[in-house]
Amino acid sequence: MIEPSLREQEEAFQRYADAIRKVEKTLDFDDGRAAKDAWIAFLNLYLPDERKLPASRPSAGNVMSLASFRAS
Repeated sequence: MIEPSLREQEEAFQRYADAIRKVEKTLDFDDGRAAKDAWIAFLNLYLPDERKLPASRPSAGNVMSLASFRAS
């Protein structure tokens, strides 16, 4: 496994920090999912290739957004 550079680590963490600050302000479900994706990208910097987490959910996941639920 190639170690991520300090710059890569800082940039990935900054993307997560920005995303989590946004979700704390908006409390929006999709913003929360974006923060989760940023966290996974940060964690994946430290995991070997065979243990990396999926970068994003498949679009046919089992979670419905609240906006979609209200519309139905």
